[in-house]
Amino acid sequence: MREMKNSGIEWIGGIPNTWTIKRMLYCLDSVVDYRGKTPEKVDEGILLVTAKNIKDGKIDYEISREYVREELYDEIMHRGKLKIGDVLFTTEAPLGEVANVDSTNFALAQRVIKFRADDTKLDNYYLKYCLMAPNTQQFLQMLSSGSTAAGIKASKLPLIKIPLPDIDPQRKIVSFLNDVCLNIDKIASDIQHQIELLQEYKQSVITEAVTKGLDKNVAMKDSGIEWIGNIPENWSVKPIKYLYTVYSGATPKSNDIDNWDGDITWITPADFKTEDKYISSGSRNITTKGYKSCNTNLVPENSIIFSKRAPIGTVALSKGMLCTNQGCLACVNNDSSNSLYYYYLMSVLTEQFILYGSGTTFMEISTSNFENFKVVVPPKTEQDKISNYLDKKCNYIDTTIFDKQKQLDTLTEYKKSLIYEYVTGKKEVPADA
Repeated sequence: MREMKNSGIEWIGGIPNTWTIKRMLYCLDSVVDYRGKTPEKVDEGILLVTAKNIKDGKIDYEISREYVREELYDEIMHRGKLKIGDVLFTTEAPLGEVANVDSTNFALAQRVIKFRADDTKLDNYYLKYCLMAPNTQQFLQMLSSGSTAAGIKASKLPLIKIPLPDIDPQRKIVSFLNDVCLNIDKIASDIQHQIELLQEYKQSVITEAVTKGLDKNVAMKDSGIEWIGNIPENWSVKPIKYLYTVYSGATPKSNDIDNWDGDITWITPADFKTEDKYISSGSRNITTKGYKSCNTNLVPENSIIFSKRAPIGTVALSKGMLCTNQGCLACVNNDSSNSLYYYYLMSVLTEQFILYGSGTTFMEISTSNFENFKVVVPPKTEQDKISNYLDKKCNYIDTTIFDKQKQLDTLTEYKKSLIYEYVTGKKEVPADA
């Protein structure tokens, strides 16, 4: 067990006696902030790596592929060209993502800073792990500013203090963490793939049940709708307006404080959580005065709430009475339909609803297009059976996904704790590593 000393910095804690604490500034050869005018994007050219591409310690080139003209490369990168190993750091949206440069065939966008370490004092890859450590990330959040998106000024970053062993121990820590994190990432990737397969399976189970029924031996007929195909012989097809009364929503005047923070639940598209079947609250309530001042409508429990824009097609069942803004539609049951069945049906029809949308600023499906959208209509008894079957089946799948997600979360926390413990010297790299 190594002898430890107090680092004097609360968010770092104890470090080995032979280590020091230094400002990052004194260990760097260069700091380059690529802040400036956003270059024109083109279909082909030099790849532009943005803050979105830097994630979980790596550059993910598939998250976003944007390009700039080749002849603009020198102008964009005039402050400093890339070198393998350089550390990239995102200053906002998101704040604090870090990666090492693994290729020099790209340009860098705004909100990305490049650090290059003085390799006699600091290893670039060790610096990456120091910046990834959860204690450093928490400190960065404390330094950040901004009401909509947390950000940090480039001038503050070199002042961050890091725990520093000699250069050879740094490289041993990097080699060890590279191997361990690679194994963790591989396991996490496998679990994430399992989650995606389960989500796809859930969608296929719902689609099959709501469009074909549960009886595999029943006689079928052509629905007359290409994307539905054949349906059971005793089913029909009708526009939504013949099954539900559809209400639109509205927004009270935002500058009148008497309209807001009352007891009436008011839902907007931003309040939906795609994994939740029911919706019972929004980010803001309205008052009776606010409700009466606009054309929104209170709808009863078990109504289908549908987002008509931003995005189109998110759906939930109301839990309790509520109203919505103009970005939502509410379908009120006339007792001839099972709303749970139609919740499941609408949940797998997003792509079809989008085809009915229009708009220049953002896509939106009109109330009229939604009301005239044709859906399958099984007999009520079959709707009940299908919805009960899907509740049980989907609950089982969701539980499995939840358990897998917990495994992912545990792995993420384990990886963070390992990085913290080794870059602060609380754990020592095994001699045989």
